[in-house]
Amino acid sequence: MSKREGSQVVGLAKPYFIKAFDDTFSKSAEQEMTAFISQCDSLSESKWYFASDYCLDNPDKKHSVIAFSLFPHLLGFDKFNALMEANIPQDFKETLSMSEAQAKLLASIPAFHVAVVLPKDFAISDDPAKEHSTMVAILEAYVRMLNEWISADDVGMADAYQKREKLMGRLLKNMKSRPDKAWTSASGKHIVAMRNAIIITNLFASLAQRLLRQSPNALFGWLPDRDAIMQWPDAKVKGVVHDIASDYIHIHCQDEGRTYDPRHYVA
Repeated sequence: MSKREGSQVVGLAKPYFIKAFDDTFSKSAEQEMTAFISQCDSLSESKWYFASDYCLDNPDKKHSVIAFSLFPHLLGFDKFNALMEANIPQDFKETLSMSEAQAKLLASIPAFHVAVVLPKDFAISDDPAKEHSTMVAILEAYVRMLNEWISADDVGMADAYQKREKLMGRLLKNMKSRPDKAWTSASGKHIVAMRNAIIITNLFASLAQRLLRQSPNALFGWLPDRDAIMQWPDAKVKGVVHDIASDYIHIHCQDEGRTYDPRHYVA
């Protein structure tokens, strides 16, 4: 949750589109997800993982799409991965038909799926022309928030937050470069990367905090699609999307008045 000292924002806030997602999700999907977690939590010993895939910034598609799947940790990841590799084609989306055995296997795997369809030109700010200044403001607030967390550390995460603050400072410096050509310069790549990271991590955080609401002691991981969206343009800050995700889970939980232990998120 964001807070203010004078007129200066020192923390991140949930972006506006999350309210629309939460309002829609709460109408019926909320109950379905709650029932699914209740059914599988004891079987998985409160261990879960999310998988995700997405199509963003593709000029050949009519929309942008982000999909998440929540799985209970029943077989263990290695065994589950081996089972899928042995029975399901690697690029399953190219498959025109499946065998009866494949259909039965997929139907037997407990999973909760969420797909979000967005306009192709979706932006974080209400004006795409302001996207650069919006991303800069978000990162500036992020750096100030991390410094606050370092000073008030109560879960033994100060060292991790200090490393994260340096990474976010690097991203902020890159983001500020050549704002006059923000969408075509090197900094433009960082704007797109940051926008996509905020969209994906907030949707993930919204689902993760619902898991924690239902199962407060749950351990969970995230297996995002391994493509350019999760690989930052600056190789020195690869992996930072998982840090952003963890911090947004903190904010989503805090917004509900609940504490969040980042050690529950196994990145």
